[in-house]
Amino acid sequence: MPIDLPRAIDLALTQNRELIKLAIAVESSRLSEEGARSEFAWTLRPTGFGGLGSEQDRLEYGLSVLKKYGWGTQVQLNGNVIESRVPGLDDYNRGELNLNVEQPLFRNAGTLINEEGIRLSESGVRASRRMLDLRKTDLIVQVAQSYEDIQRLALQLEADEKSVQRLTKLIRLTQAREKQGRASKVDTLRVELQVGQASSRYQNSREQWLSTQQDFADLLGLPLTNTFTLAATPLVSISVPDLDAAVTAALSNRMDYAQVLDDYRDVQRGVRIARRRLLPDVRLVTRYGQVGDGARVEDAFRLRDDEWFVGVRAQTDLPMRQEKTAYRQSMLDEQTAIENIQDAESLVRRQVYQQKLAYDRARADILIAERNLNLAQNRLKLAKRMFEMGRGDNFAVSDSEDEYLKAEREYLRAQTEASVTGYRLLRVMGTLMEYPPELKSVFLDQS
Repeated sequence: MPIDLPRAIDLALTQNRELIKLAIAVESSRLSEEGARSEFAWTLRPTGFGGLGSEQDRLEYGLSVLKKYGWGTQVQLNGNVIESRVPGLDDYNRGELNLNVEQPLFRNAGTLINEEGIRLSESGVRASRRMLDLRKTDLIVQVAQSYEDIQRLALQLEADEKSVQRLTKLIRLTQAREKQGRASKVDTLRVELQVGQASSRYQNSREQWLSTQQDFADLLGLPLTNTFTLAATPLVSISVPDLDAAVTAALSNRMDYAQVLDDYRDVQRGVRIARRRLLPDVRLVTRYGQVGDGARVEDAFRLRDDEWFVGVRAQTDLPMRQEKTAYRQSMLDEQTAIENIQDAESLVRRQVYQQKLAYDRARADILIAERNLNLAQNRLKLAKRMFEMGRGDNFAVSDSEDEYLKAEREYLRAQTEASVTGYRLLRVMGTLMEYPPELKSVFLDQS
C-alpha cells in the first residue's frame, strides 16, 4: 500500500478506533448538556384519573403547562375538571384554571444556582472535546514516529543485508588466504562468526520492521495484514522562536492548560454557590385561579368564581452544619485549583524548554552522525584495500565493518530522532494542529 505521511495522518484521524470512541464520548456529553437545558423548556403534562366505587364514581382530567426560568422562577398553568357521581345525591362537577408562580428568594434565587447544571454540562462538553483533540495531537506524533521508524528499519534492513554480503565476500577472501598460508584458521572462524552475527541482525531488523508495520496499520485503523511502501519525507525543519515566545504560544494553545483554567473557573463558581447556600431558603408563592361547578358537566367549564393567594414559604435547617462544611471545602478546592494552575504552567515551561533542547541536540546529532558515517566508510574501504594488498589482516576489516554498521545505524537513528523531535516540539507548543477557537477562548477569558 503506497502512502505518504499526510495521507497516513488523515487516515489515522479518520479511522483510529480510539478516536472513534472519544468522539462517541463527546456526543454523550452533548446529550448530557441537552438534558440539563431541558429543565428550562416548556413542558406539557396531561393528567387523568378515573374510578368506580360503592360510594362514589370519580373522573378527573386536565392539562398542566410548566416553565422554569434561570432566576428560579417556576410558572405552572393548570386546567382540571372533576366529575363526581354519588348514589342518592346530585351529580357534582368542578372545573379549575389555576396560575401558580413560585419565586425563590435569597439562597436559591438567580442564574448562579439554577443554571449550574447547564454550566457543568457545558464544561463537560469542552473537557471531552479537549480530550479528543489532545488524543489527535498525540496520534499525529505516534503516526510520524511509526512512519519514520518504518523508513529507518527499511534502510537498516538493506544495510544489514549488504553487511552480510560484504562479510560473505570477506570469508571467501580469508579462506583463500588461509590456503596460501597468509591467514590462520582463527581469522576464518572470526569472519564466519561475524557473518552469523550479521545474519542475526538482519533477522532482528526484519522482525522489527514487520512489527512496526503492524503498529502503523493499527494506528491508521487498517487491517494488520497491510504493509506499506512509504514516500520519502523531508527532514522536519522548524523555525523555533525564543523560549519566552515558545512558552507564550504553548500557554495560548495547549488544550491541557486550557482545561486546568476551565476547572478553576468551575471551582470559583462552586465557591460562590457554597457561599449562597449559607443564606435562608425562602420562597414567594402566588396563586390565581378561577373555578366553576354545578350539577352538569358544562357547569364546570363556566369559570365564575375567582381565587387568589400570596404567601411566603421558608425552610432552613439550623445551624446549617453541612452548608458550612461545604463552604469550607469549596475554599480548599479553590486553593488546590490555584496550585494546579501553577503546576500546569511550570510543566508547560519545562516541557517546552526540554523539548527545544532535544530538538536542537537532534539537529546537531545529524551532522555528527553523518561525519562519523563517512569516516567509518573510509576506514572500511582502506582496511579492505590493505587486506587485499596483503598489508593488513582481516581483524582490521571485520572491526571496520562493525564500526561502519554501528555508524550507519546511528545515522539512521539520528535522522529519525530529528524529525520526531520536531513533531514533539510542535506538540508541546500547542501548534501541531489547529484547535477550535471556542476551546481556546475559555483560556483567554481566564487570563
